[in-house]
Amino acid sequence: LATDELRELEERRVRLGTRVIGRAAGGPRPTLGELLVMNYRVARLPARQRAMLDFAHRLTVASAETGAADRKRLTRAGFSARDIWDIAAVTGFFNMTNRLATATDMMPNSDYHALSR
Repeated sequence: LATDELRELEERRVRLGTRVIGRAAGGPRPTLGELLVMNYRVARLPARQRAMLDFAHRLTVASAETGAADRKRLTRAGFSARDIWDIAAVTGFFNMTNRLATATDMMPNSDYHALSR
């Protein structure tokens, strides 16, 4: 893919992530969005959302150790098997695009910082 195509993919990823965070937070809340980006653990979140983010974090930093116990915590928090699939899919997509951006030294263009923020 050309650099412009990679940049477009990254911008789509950011828009998707912003929509997911906005929906999870109950609508547009820029301050909460920034806290979630910087360190979700400092944000005041319902237990269900905290469980979702804890799972996404674990899947990101320790995927080989993520397993049945982690999925059970999500189930106890109220997530269905389909929800868990969606959480894992979004997490995997973000991880993949971040690794591609890092590997290719891709930097956000000037429009990135104004996207849905």
